Amino acid sequence: MTAKKSPPWVLIAVLALVAVVVIGGLVVGGFVIYFMSQKDTLVAEGKAARSEGASAGRSRDRDQCVDEALLRNDACGVAAISCEVKNGMFLEGCLDTARPGRDFCVAVPRHEEIVKGSVWLQRECAKRGRAQVLSCTRLLQTVQKRCHREPAPAAREGRLHPPRPRPD
Repeated sequence: MTAKKSPPWVLIAVLALVAVVVIGGLVVGGFVIYFMSQKDTLVAEGKAARSEGASAGRSRDRDQCVDEALLRNDACGVAAISCEVKNGMFLEGCLDTARPGRDFCVAVPRHEEIVKGSVWLQRECAKRGRAQVLSCTRLLQTVQKRCHREPAPAAREGRLHPPRPRPD
């Protein structure tokens, strides 16, 4: 009995698959190395964006916070994930201190309601002039999460941070 020889396309397909796996591993590894080397900077920028949002929220209602965050997102460009993350942090801080506004959370489905949430995100982005803009739907997920969580006591009272105890 002689072994059958595989057609050349099988060898090419296997080599292509190996190349995709190796390149994918290198890309993922590169991202991990980059983000680990930038971790402290990214955390500091996120905290600063949240604090800036909290300051901005004190003079806005929640709809104005969303509008401001979307304007900031528009300036990020297409592939600027770290910029979008900072804008999400800005929006969280802004929503925590902003005036509630009428019916802000009424039609917002829970984050866990995937189909209803997806429809709401698409409609809300279209209503805000950003139909088919993925960065808009990603940012507005912050609104979904915010609308369906109990605010921290400090945020309910209009403060970003709870008061520090005074030394005796």
